[in-house]
Amino acid sequence: MANVLQQGLLNQLPLESAVLHYTPNNIADNHESKPHFALQLQQNGGVLAINGQQQAQGNFLALRGKQLSLSPLLEFLQLPVLLSGVSDFSGSARFNDGVLTNGDLTLNISQAELNGLNLLDLISQYFPIRQGAKKYADRVATPFEQASAALSWNQEVLNLNKLSAQGKDLNLSGSGEMSLTDFNCRFELRLSPNIVGYSQYQLPVRLFGPCRSPQYQVSVDKRLENQLKNLLREKLRERSE
Repeated sequence: MANVLQQGLLNQLPLESAVLHYTPNNIADNHESKPHFALQLQQNGGVLAINGQQQAQGNFLALRGKQLSLSPLLEFLQLPVLLSGVSDFSGSARFNDGVLTNGDLTLNISQAELNGLNLLDLISQYFPIRQGAKKYADRVATPFEQASAALSWNQEVLNLNKLSAQGKDLNLSGSGEMSLTDFNCRFELRLSPNIVGYSQYQLPVRLFGPCRSPQYQVSVDKRLENQLKNLLREKLRERSE
């Protein structure tokens, strides 16, 4: 059975069009085939393919997307929108009685933003990227040209197993987790300025507390402190010559 939908919503995910192929139970020759479906969605030039199958543990969904807006996808999966942008991705999810129980996603994101954090303002306290920080001073977000991430989750915890991002002013790598019961975060990040002569220096930052306004702790050890002091002396000497 096949159905075609124009302009609709799938669990708040806006669609331009969708094609559904559904195969119901088939009992023949004492062999029972579980219901399954294949759904292909179109959204603003992006494509989302979902292959689903009913299983004893709930509904299993295999997910694959191309050039899809990330925010509506995360909302569809009942996940907080930590990242936004345009993404290619693959992964899986399980639903039981309409409730998301667990899943995983591997994402490659362009025009990416890390929401809830202005890391440019933070790193500008240690490295000379004032112009980039000033440009985004009024936004609680950090822009990146490209990012990749690996997520996994259950009903209690969202694990950010790996995050790597590259921007005009800032590069980032890290991992961590978010509680899905109280939305507290615990992330370990390494920030490096995307500036000639500075990119080899990494600033370790620990984020913790409520994800909408997390606290942070910068770990500047003696070695990094000495490196920054020496670098500052070199820059001052270059300006005076």
